[in-house]
Amino acid sequence: MDQWTSVDQWTSVDQRTSVDQRTSVDQRTSVDQRTSVDQRTSVDQRTSVDQRTSVDQRTSVDQRTSVDQRTSVDQRTSVDQRTSVDQWTSVDQRLRTPVVWNHGARSFQSAFSERRKRVLSVVIPIRNGTAFIQHTTEAVLWFLDSLGTTYESELIFVSDGCSDQPERALENWLGVDSRVRLEQLGKHCGKGAAVRKGVLAARGDRVAFLDVDLSARPEMLIRLLAALDGGADFACGSRHHEAANITIGQGLARASLGRLFRVLVRAATHLDLLDTQCGCKAFLRQPMLPIFEQMKEQGFAFDIELLLEARHRNLVIEEVPIDWADESSSSVRPVRDGVQMLSALIRLAFRDRTRRPDGKTESVKKL
Repeated sequence: MDQWTSVDQWTSVDQRTSVDQRTSVDQRTSVDQRTSVDQRTSVDQRTSVDQRTSVDQRTSVDQRTSVDQRTSVDQRTSVDQRTSVDQWTSVDQRLRTPVVWNHGARSFQSAFSERRKRVLSVVIPIRNGTAFIQHTTEAVLWFLDSLGTTYESELIFVSDGCSDQPERALENWLGVDSRVRLEQLGKHCGKGAAVRKGVLAARGDRVAFLDVDLSARPEMLIRLLAALDGGADFACGSRHHEAANITIGQGLARASLGRLFRVLVRAATHLDLLDTQCGCKAFLRQPMLPIFEQMKEQGFAFDIELLLEARHRNLVIEEVPIDWADESSSSVRPVRDGVQMLSALIRLAFRDRTRRPDGKTESVKKL
């Protein structure tokens, strides 16, 4: 019995031992399983964290990229806007900023004004020259038409107290062709007064005057206008320039008196021109208008006054050779008008030499 009891006891001990071992194994297994689960959980958590971190990083990168892109777009937009503003500002400044070109005493105030349509006014003084009016009008209008769209134009006749009714000779054009106009002096005053009347009535920015007999053809104005475009303020046709072409000369008496008068003019005024009295001249209205407004000489010596005043104002004077054919229709009376011109020359030369810097002349009492 004792032996069996002992065996039973050992068997019980072995069973318990086996149970304990299995329990221990189970516990270890459970621990291992939990450890494995914990490890997998930890790995999963780290993986999740890593994934979230990666997502966050990508999100952050995307956000930064988006911000950078928006910033770049904003910058480009800002640059484009500034560029657009700068471009329009530049255009506005170019349109509004005066462009000044000083040539002598002349200044052009704006490039914008340079682009305006040019207007050419042709002034023709007449003193009982009705016989020439039809031919002269047709020839000048033909010339103005030949300019095409380069210029708008007008033709102004000025009656110097004519008694032969020039308005009747012009009735085919007056009121029909808006370019043709007739101005009248109430009485005979002289060629200078007639030219002054026409210039003050002109609306062109370029003004020219011709003799009614067209000793200088209207086509000669092309040369004068080219001189104005080249920088001159006052372009004077010259019959005595070496390049001039005289097809019909003046008579011996008039030619001799003219030569003597040119010598006296050069000696008295020191004007560096070969021909001051040619009836073909052109000028820019803006710088010359004040001179015409103040002009005093009404006779044939008015050209000298214009030239002296233009020189005093530092305007650019250019002498241009022309073609000339004398028509022997001049209203100059050699003796009477010669004396008056000589008297005017002395008066003008004296006034020019006694002129103060402000443009006024010294009084006789101070000399």
